[in-house]
Amino acid sequence: MHDSRLEDQIRRTLRVDGDSLPLTITPAELDRRLDRRRRERSGRRVTVAAAAVAVVAIGSIVAIGNGWLRMPVIGVAPSEPPMSSPVAPSAPVAPSAPSPQPSASVTSDARPAPPLGRPGDAIVVRSIIDETSVVHGIEVQVWPAEGDMSVIATYSGILGGNPSPSAPARVSRDGYLAVPLVDWKDPERHCCVAIYDLLQPARDPQIIEDLGSEGVTWGPDGRLALFDPLVITVVEPTTAARTSLLIPAGSIITTGVTQDEVWAADGSGFLAWRQGGVVGSPGILHFDGTFDADASPPVFDPTGTERVYDSRGRTLAVGCKQLSEDGIGSDCALMDMGLDGASDVWYTPASEADRIADHRWDALRQAVWVLLDRRSGDGRTADLLLLHGGPGTFTTVATLSTLNVDGTFDPQIVALSGDDGRVVVSLSDGTVALVDTATGRWVAPGGSFAGWADQRGAGG
Repeated sequence: MHDSRLEDQIRRTLRVDGDSLPLTITPAELDRRLDRRRRERSGRRVTVAAAAVAVVAIGSIVAIGNGWLRMPVIGVAPSEPPMSSPVAPSAPVAPSAPSPQPSASVTSDARPAPPLGRPGDAIVVRSIIDETSVVHGIEVQVWPAEGDMSVIATYSGILGGNPSPSAPARVSRDGYLAVPLVDWKDPERHCCVAIYDLLQPARDPQIIEDLGSEGVTWGPDGRLALFDPLVITVVEPTTAARTSLLIPAGSIITTGVTQDEVWAADGSGFLAWRQGGVVGSPGILHFDGTFDADASPPVFDPTGTERVYDSRGRTLAVGCKQLSEDGIGSDCALMDMGLDGASDVWYTPASEADRIADHRWDALRQAVWVLLDRRSGDGRTADLLLLHGGPGTFTTVATLSTLNVDGTFDPQIVALSGDDGRVVVSLSDGTVALVDTATGRWVAPGGSFAGWADQRGAGG
């Protein structure tokens, strides 16, 4: 699922503003490389994070005066089949799409529900694949910070749709699970979203058809947002009542680096970027179409990856002094970036074998988590290092070795608990590593991260 709208805006800005700057690489060459990347990664969703949008606002991918090339933060989710399992699904459940109920606004008080575990317990969703059937079941697991894994629920497959290998399932703070589905005959084609009640596993799921092609995100008030080109549809999970928000021209709904759109803390809208010529600003796009500019908007952060801005409105980005023909940077460093274009270097790898795979603000937004990809001589990932700190003060928190990381997949930080006690790293579409930051120990279950078991401490 490719977000061409965001890429087109960046391409237009590069063509208009790039000619006036002393770039070491031409806009035409950047266009050529973007086209080649898009062809090579056809069918994969590419989402540009807020750091890249901030680059557009400045009007250049060059930091004037220091010679650094700004590399837009691009998150890529390869379309690979999920890990197989010998567990056979039970009888399929035929979908029944709810009837749309137009409404000017939809309000919902999140139902009172006990949490599914503790704040640092991870919810992992695993596809159950039976090689004799095209129907994939779903197993929902809790991986506690302490203790053994347990299974919350096991669901039969859905006729016509299987869990998406690239779009993650998401659990709400009040016990619902939204699972994006793809056509079982064409895994590249999104078909619908299934909503399960984890507190009542025997209930049939609600099926929302033809919506959510670009992802889903639960809000602080229990509503589900489904994203499609130029429109957001918000659904109340128990009644299926819906309302729609058309994205105004000049506005970009900002995503976290892991491709989740970000709700406002009060549920009134979404984190967005309002572009006006070569200048712009972050803020909240409300359901009535109004936009409130804010350098550091208050947001709902159920996974921890919604930490796009610090308290001063700065974002994080990787800058490189050189780009190779295949778009790989060299002499790279992690830096912050203000809305005025000013930047400071936070971390520079000490070895050419180390690459900055990902980065996040910590819970206080005063220090940074860095995921370092240490490559072997043949270019494969040998170790992943999780670092934490600030300029000149980074320490190694955990080392993930003996990994089986797909060479086409870029490891990412996909979740951080509210107290930074646990960090989730994706190793492929079928495996994540759950890292205990106090001890450095980690475990790699099969499946995808869907959310924290207790989200009551999240913003909003």
